Amino acid sequence: MTLSKIASCAVVTLALTICASAQTPFSTPVRDVENPAKSPYWSLATLDILNGFQGAVSFDPVPVGKRLVIEFASFVCTTEPNTNGVVDVSIARLTVPAKNAATASIQFSHSLVVSRQGKSFSGDTYAAAQSLRLYSEAGTPGASVSLSGNTPHLGCNIAISGYLVNVP
Repeated sequence: MTLSKIASCAVVTLALTICASAQTPFSTPVRDVENPAKSPYWSLATLDILNGFQGAVSFDPVPVGKRLVIEFASFVCTTEPNTNGVVDVSIARLTVPAKNAATASIQFSHSLVVSRQGKSFSGDTYAAAQSLRLYSEAGTPGASVSLSGNTPHLGCNIAISGYLVNVP
């Protein structure tokens, strides 16, 4: 008798499971079109300042209908040998196209903290790296470097990375 009770319980459980799964509505899979992994962005720009105080570069443009979310920026700049730290990199700045409340195009700047890394065989090295969240509208983001004095030559590699999203 115990065996028949177990068998009847198993049959009832199986029947309830089949009925419950038959009444479950079919779900439609959701496509994640805004997934950052689907549209990564990375751009590197090289800046050479010859006999000057500042310079600027442009990155790859942001397509129309997209917004660039910059999540990381890095600058590495090197002076000529034997400058002995007389000329410092004072400001490293990112500039991105933005829109204000009236949807007019404006430029927005974000400064990064620059630190002297010391001497290398090619001269004094300066660096800035920052994790951030900066939004760039369609257009061309850029970067600039300002110096505390005139230098015969300063070379910089400037990189930004993030992802593109659709503009609603």
